[in-house]
Amino acid sequence: MATTDSTIISGPADTRPIARRLAGLRLRLRGWLIARGLGNWLVWVLGMLVVSMVLDRWFRFDLSQRAILLALMAGAAAWLLWRFLFRPLGQRVSDDALLLEIEDRYPQLAEALISGFQFQRDQGAASASRSPELAAAVIRDAVRRAGEVDFGSVLNQPGGRINFIRLVAGGLLAVALGIGVLSGGFLKTWFRRNLQLAGDQWPRATVLEIIGSVDGKIIIPRGLDYRQLVEVTSGSRVKIADVDLEVDQGGEKTLQRMKPTGRQDGREHVLVFHSIAEECRIRALGGDDVTEWVDLVLVEPPAVESLALSVVPPAWTGRSESPLDGPGPYAVVSGSRLKVDLMANKPLRSAGLSRDDQRVAMQSSPDEPRRFLASLPDSAAGGEAVLAGVAGGQYMLRLTDDLGLANIREFGFEVRVRENQRPTVRASLLGISGLAVPNAHVPVLWSAADDFGIQSMALNCRWFDETSPAGSRIVPVDGFQGGPQVGDCPESVAVLELEPLGLQPGQTLRFQAMATDAALPEPLSGSGREFLIRIVTEEELLSDLLRREIEQRGVFQQAYDRQLELNSQLKEAVAALSAAADRPRAERELESRLLGLYRTQRTIGTSCSAVGDRFDEFLVEVANNRLDEQNLALDPERTIQSRFENEIIQPIRQLDEILVSDAARQLDAMKRLVADSVALDTAVTGTAAIQEQILESMRTILAAMQSSENFQEAVNRLLEIRRIEQNMRKEIEKSGGANDDVFDPIDGDK
Repeated sequence: MATTDSTIISGPADTRPIARRLAGLRLRLRGWLIARGLGNWLVWVLGMLVVSMVLDRWFRFDLSQRAILLALMAGAAAWLLWRFLFRPLGQRVSDDALLLEIEDRYPQLAEALISGFQFQRDQGAASASRSPELAAAVIRDAVRRAGEVDFGSVLNQPGGRINFIRLVAGGLLAVALGIGVLSGGFLKTWFRRNLQLAGDQWPRATVLEIIGSVDGKIIIPRGLDYRQLVEVTSGSRVKIADVDLEVDQGGEKTLQRMKPTGRQDGREHVLVFHSIAEECRIRALGGDDVTEWVDLVLVEPPAVESLALSVVPPAWTGRSESPLDGPGPYAVVSGSRLKVDLMANKPLRSAGLSRDDQRVAMQSSPDEPRRFLASLPDSAAGGEAVLAGVAGGQYMLRLTDDLGLANIREFGFEVRVRENQRPTVRASLLGISGLAVPNAHVPVLWSAADDFGIQSMALNCRWFDETSPAGSRIVPVDGFQGGPQVGDCPESVAVLELEPLGLQPGQTLRFQAMATDAALPEPLSGSGREFLIRIVTEEELLSDLLRREIEQRGVFQQAYDRQLELNSQLKEAVAALSAAADRPRAERELESRLLGLYRTQRTIGTSCSAVGDRFDEFLVEVANNRLDEQNLALDPERTIQSRFENEIIQPIRQLDEILVSDAARQLDAMKRLVADSVALDTAVTGTAAIQEQILESMRTILAAMQSSENFQEAVNRLLEIRRIEQNMRKEIEKSGGANDDVFDPIDGDK
């Protein structure tokens, strides 16, 4: 309904006095509504605060629960404020409604007020049924009657007093609450917990503390076992209590009983999480205390993603920096530097290497926060340490990330410092036995190996008269070019000439191949096996050679005897087959015997070849000792070289490679012809013919050996006679007598 304030017109009769009284009534109505709305609102708000006190004190809500409760209370308070205050104040009450309320309160007015207001509102409108005089009279009557009544009586006076009392009481309670909060104690704890959402705790006999919590979080490595400790604080009145740990993982809560550790006078409790892989939150419950929720934040622990090691050898080795591959341990030469290049799985705060009680900090790379570098020894350690090189031992990596977590898994490497080793030398004699003449040359097959190269190579010679030292000399190996760049020296032949040493028959020569490396400042030398050679005359060496020649003839004679026996066995085996009553069984036995004969034939060939090899060695020894020079002087056609080569060695080679090999093949083929009598007879005849040739050839070789031995024995006797003659001449010369016509000259003497 529209208001009448803007439609009242001036004149001798109007309703302005009524309008003014209506405005005052409206103002009092607003105050009544405000008092009622605020009073009701305060009652409800104080009631909700009391409920929150009771709930939190009884149930000890956690932060999230208190936040939810605060949000609900704030929402409810806002809604109640709108419901009790703003919505009533927002409703406009018309003048007609107020006048009707007054008319209803005072029935004696007989609707005079509402009629006067209506006539006042319609005064300017033309009306055929209403005169102006009548309208003015009605208006004046309304004004007169309005003055006789109290407009304020239409308001609920008792209700207004109740609203005022409720408002004052609520305000006083709010003030008292504020004073209580400021004064501390229970109300302050409630206020900070429920309105400020602080971490204050209610007074309690048992106070629990989750060890490791910082700002409501505990940072732990992912995937490892984790021990969570909860301690009853020393200030608790009740220190011994059962403690449970509530775990909230994705909304699923579980309660687990913690075990006392026995430390802190029984106040410490523990619960182990095995291989924790998902984040969760925990809180402890024990006695009358419930802690706040603490988040377990999982992070990847720092770890080594890759590790590259390289060694810088000392300058004297002539080697450049090289990587160290494999799992280790890593052997480095003394004086080397070690470079460490570490790549972590995440950015780190620091990284270091530790060995025993020593620690070396690694430097971070400016381009990659996950990369750290170090050089061992640390240049900051001083010049002496750098010269000494990296120290041996077990090096462990210590990593720390930005959160302060250290590496869980141990990671390191072992360095073994290897001092410079002596060169390794291998040597053997070529064509020299334990005897040699004073002018012999001794071939030595040698090889040497060293980690850092062979600088020089020599033969260390010493000779003795029986047991007394007679002389020594270091003989460099001709043509050897060493240096740091040389590593393993391949096999090579060095020739030791005995004539410059001035050795005499009867002396003993000891010598070794010796190699010196390129190490600085003190090169090391290594030696091979020691060789022992007795110096003898040509006659003694030829006699020893004759002895060994006779031994080889005996070996060859044994081979000849086995060949004779082999021929007989073949004939017996074939004859047994012909006379056998059980042909199949006899054939099987013959096959077995032929296999044995085949192996025997091969063994005979091997023995003959070994004899030929030994005579080859005799020839080399003869050449190294220059023995053929004597034979050349006696009989140029019958030198050792010609006798051995033409009469013994070549026939033995032909015997082994042609005749013995043919006989073995025939015996092998004969095994497959046992069932065919005709073919077997033909094969037996052919094999027997070859074996006869073998025997004939072996008899010829044996005869040549015997002839060579006889000739050599004659030569040895002749040389002995010459030596006796020379000794007698020397004795005569010493006594001062003439000797030209005492002895006839021997052929070959000059």
